Amino acid sequence: MAAVRNNSDALEDVYWEIRGDREIVLTACRSERGRYSLIFISDDAELMGDREIVLAAVLKNGTALQYASEDLKGDREIVLTAVESNGHALSSAAENLKSDIEIVMKALNTTKNLGHAPRDILEYVSEEVKADPKIQAFLESLGPEEEGYSALF
Repeated sequence: MAAVRNNSDALEDVYWEIRGDREIVLTACRSERGRYSLIFISDDAELMGDREIVLAAVLKNGTALQYASEDLKGDREIVLTAVESNGHALSSAAENLKSDIEIVMKALNTTKNLGHAPRDILEYVSEEVKADPKIQAFLESLGPEEEGYSALF
């Protein structure tokens, strides 16, 4: 418990039986250091379906959504939390949430704010979503450096 409280990546080095302990996993997900606690328990369906654990994990690292149960990939609050942490978490969201304009906009903004190319997020959404007026207005507001182009071009 002390090791994962200090750094969640310590979960990688413990016995599989310990990785199945809900309190240890939850502590790891809430640890300030380390990023990959869910990958170390991804074969435990019960823990991957535990809303509190997944919410804590995606709060720290949005890409942890890829290890969540299918039900939780369809949980709007969890997906919003994940894309607020990392816009690319949208790739793991349930299909119906990839059409949610608020979630897509959050993913685009998060990606932009992290200094990455927001247009990359569009690979996860349908043509219909790409054509949405809010999405189009956002894209039109981007400068060349925000679109991922080099300043040399």
